[in-house]
Amino acid sequence: MKTNNKAKRTETIISTSVILMLIGFIYMFYLLNNVHETVQEKKQELSELNAEIIKNKDSLHYIDQRLQLKQVLLDSILKQIKESDDTVLQEKVKRDLEADQTLNYSLKTSILRTTAPGKIVYMQVKDQQTKEYLEEIDLLDTLTKNEYRAFGYDLQPEGADNTVRFFHPEDSSNAQLLKKKIEKATGIEVKEQYIKGFENKVPSQQLEVWLKKPQNDSVSNNTKY
Repeated sequence: MKTNNKAKRTETIISTSVILMLIGFIYMFYLLNNVHETVQEKKQELSELNAEIIKNKDSLHYIDQRLQLKQVLLDSILKQIKESDDTVLQEKVKRDLEADQTLNYSLKTSILRTTAPGKIVYMQVKDQQTKEYLEEIDLLDTLTKNEYRAFGYDLQPEGADNTVRFFHPEDSSNAQLLKKKIEKATGIEVKEQYIKGFENKVPSQQLEVWLKKPQNDSVSNNTKY
């Protein structure tokens, strides 16, 4: 009975996430209607991508590949918005894209949880410089050795603000512990951030790290765990 309940809960999370993603895209498309004519072509591509994701939602590899492509398209849309000089629209779409990214990760988390429980961490970085630095110090390997399932790195130039984000109040202690591990491993000071409104959309123990390396290379001495 517990297995069946868990399977139903996982299926519900996946289905809800897909629906919310589609709603988010529809709303974002409404906002983008007057930004630039080339966005129209990208709307169609995103609609087709989401249709394929729904049909293939049980394939983790497929989701990974499609989400990478979708991120490229979303970055292109964001670039068009930035060129519009509409700061209100820019901020709104920035928040929507970050929320959409979280829902994308919830799909992946739900599938990963069918094979193993535990804390799952998704890494976002501001730029290639930050990515190369984290790769150099083997951050993902460090987290894996500390019983995390860590994935990265996704380039997010607009949202990386040195935060550890969590989506359930009971994950506050997990976020605090991860914050300490990130700071010790990287020398970058980070803060915790509780993102409200995702309690029924994101599995518990799903955490996100958004990092940017200081431009002046002034990071503290770090020691791996």
